[in-house]
Parts: sequence; C-alpha cells; structure tokens
Amino acid sequence: KGNIDVELTIDAVHLKDQYDTFVLLSGDGDFEPLIKYLKGFQKRCVVISTTGHIAIELIRQAKFIDFKKLRRDIEWHK
Repeated sequence: KGNIDVELTIDAVHLKDQYDTFVLLSGDGDFEPLIKYLKGFQKRCVVISTTGHIAIELIRQAKFIDFKKLRRDIEWHK
C-alpha cells in the first residue's frame, strides 16, 4: 500500500501539466499535502470515497463525491 501511495503522488506531481482535474479514489488524509500542492497549480481536485472513511482534511481541500451515492446514481440509470 505504501508504495502505491508514493507512486501515485510522484506521477501526479510529474504529470501535473498534462491534466486539469486530479481524481483521487481514497479517503486517506496522507494525500492532503498532494491535494494542496496541486491546487497551488490551479488543478481541480476531486476525492471519491465513502462518508465515514474519508479524512476531514480531504473534504475541506477537495470536491468530495460519496462513492455510495455515486453507485446509487449509476445503478438508477441501468
């Protein structure tokens, strides 16, 4: 798990000029510094996680989408 977090962070930083929106599927508060960094480059940051499993720091820093609500919305359109 730790290696994936580091690799994701390195890729997000190195490739930041190639995207406008960063989408994170994690509620891990360890990603808050990355979100802050990317926002400094005017990147839109979206975090997809579930309520109760997301750090409050991420909710404060990024657009939060609740995965359970998203799932219901997708299933409704079947």
